[in-house]
Amino acid sequence: AASLPFAMKRLVGVLSLAAVGLAALEECGLKALEGSSLSEFEALARATLSEKHATNLVGVVREPCSAVKQGMVTMGFKMKNTAGPLAELTRRVLETVEGAVVAEVWGLIPAEPRTWMLKAFINSLPCRVSPGATKCDEEATNAILAKFEEARFAYTQRRLADLGLDPFPAEEPDEAKSSQSEDGVRRAMERYVKRLGIDGEASAWVLSEFKAPEDASAGLVEPPWFSGIASRCRVSAHAQVPDVRDSDETADLADLAAATRVAVWAWHYKDCHRTLVLAAFRDKDKPPEEPASAADEL
Repeated sequence: AASLPFAMKRLVGVLSLAAVGLAALEECGLKALEGSSLSEFEALARATLSEKHATNLVGVVREPCSAVKQGMVTMGFKMKNTAGPLAELTRRVLETVEGAVVAEVWGLIPAEPRTWMLKAFINSLPCRVSPGATKCDEEATNAILAKFEEARFAYTQRRLADLGLDPFPAEEPDEAKSSQSEDGVRRAMERYVKRLGIDGEASAWVLSEFKAPEDASAGLVEPPWFSGIASRCRVSAHAQVPDVRDSDETADLADLAAATRVAVWAWHYKDCHRTLVLAAFRDKDKPPEEPASAADEL
């Protein structure tokens, strides 16, 4: 009898969450985890969590649009002593499941319990990850962090796809030490056009427009049409994603909402670059007295 008030409060909480979610169920659009991905995740959850928490978590990835199951996993994760098991589950999932599947699972778990789970994992690491970084000072930890970052990137790419934003090509890392030599400039610009998905004649033209400086200590010699593109595209991206915050760049790794805002902002920033560069390519033969109005292309 002593536990009845708590049980009733918990039931009321679940039913309240269900009532709030009913109106959104028709627009949920989430696809349940199935097949071998579900079997693998369920085995890991049941081997790591309590029977109740595992059942709740598996239930929500099987029926992600069920407001009741969303409420059950949210209320269940608020219980004490869940951080350790959640951290261990996250570690095991990252070690054994492909990043794309991990991202799919994350997308099916409600935001609040997902954040608790990821925070528990980050806080369990033996070394601290600085804000805005994805590595720490311990190589063994960096191996699992690399898998975490792979899944986090896959998650943001799924969110871009949900928004109808076709992803840009995967980025190659910049050279550790940039060179202002002719070869160094060409490699840098090749990475630039590849990141924007520009190829063919347009790519060849862009590469021909940038020159290495005569003085190796000087900056890259940019063509006149390129001047100001970066600042204009920052303004354009902020206009498209006004809710992005400066703090998003240094947000906790567990904050997938911040990571998504940064990814959407970066997509619009790149799209603006691509639009203006292709506009310059199309207008390259126009006489000087009729400059292209690249801003009209946005």
